[in-house]
Amino acid sequence: MKQEGLAHLFEHAAPEKELRAWIPGCSTGEEAYSLAITIAEFMEEHHVQMDVTIFATDLDEDAVEIARRGEYPASIAADVSQQRLDRHFTKSDQQSRVNHNIRSMIVFSVQDLVKDPPFTRLHILSCRNLMQQRLRPIFHYSLHPGGILFLGTSETIGNFTELFGTLDKVNRIYERKRHPLSQLNAYFTVSF
Repeated sequence: MKQEGLAHLFEHAAPEKELRAWIPGCSTGEEAYSLAITIAEFMEEHHVQMDVTIFATDLDEDAVEIARRGEYPASIAADVSQQRLDRHFTKSDQQSRVNHNIRSMIVFSVQDLVKDPPFTRLHILSCRNLMQQRLRPIFHYSLHPGGILFLGTSETIGNFTELFGTLDKVNRIYERKRHPLSQLNAYFTVSF
C-alpha cells in the first residue's frame, strides 16, 4: 500500500534532496517505524538517495518515550515479516530493537494537535485512528502540493474532496490538491 503511494509521489511530486513526513498520534511508534522501513526499502529498490525526516508526535509523553527506544516484544513477529525482522531489527533478551539507521530517520516529540503548530513542507502525512474533521484542513496546509496522505481503514477525507484527490480508495491513499489560499482560509477559524 505505502509502496504505491511512494511510487506516485516520486513520479508526480518528487522531493529533491529531502523527504519530510509526519505521523501525528504516533502512539508507541509502530507506524513511524513501518513508514521509515518502507521508505528505506523503496529508496534502495529504486536507487534513490535523500535525507529522510519523519516527525512522529503524540500527546502522551510516556508513549513517545517508548517510541524513542524502538524496543518491542518478540510478539511483533505476528505483524512484521521474518525478512524485515532480520534486516531492520536486532534481537536481544526476548525483545527486538529497531536498527539505528531506521531510528535515525525519525524525530519523536510530544505535540498537542489542537494547540501546537503543525509541521509543514511535508511530502507524506500518515494519520490513523485520529482523523477528526477539523484536522483535514491542517493536514492539507502541512503537505506540499502533490503530497500523500495515508489514512486508517476506518477513515476518509469526508467532504474535503476539494482539498484531497483519491489515489487509492480501498487503501485510503490521497493526494493533496492545489487550493486557492483565499478559499482555504474559510476552513480555519481564529479566536483571540
